[in-house]
Amino acid sequence: MQKGRVKSEVISSSGNVFADLGVTNAEEKQTKVRLAVTINQIIQGRKLTQMAAARRLNVNQPKVSGYVQLPAGRFFCRTTNEFSHRPGS
Repeated sequence: MQKGRVKSEVISSSGNVFADLGVTNAEEKQTKVRLAVTINQIIQGRKLTQMAAARRLNVNQPKVSGYVQLPAGRFFCRTTNEFSHRPGS
């Protein structure tokens, strides 16, 4: 081993980064992120504006913007709950 180098160990992922990091409610967070990514892919695939997507989802444009941008650490849990429990969506 070269001087100054630290030997590192590689650990396989469980498939859920939240669980790997020991985050509380890891499965729920993973599901919400997957839902946000799917919504974002649909918006992009259909070439919808944020306003058009907001009208279709019956939410305001800032909530849609949150999905499009997917800011680190914010997953808009309440909104994803609304979408997952809304009939016909």
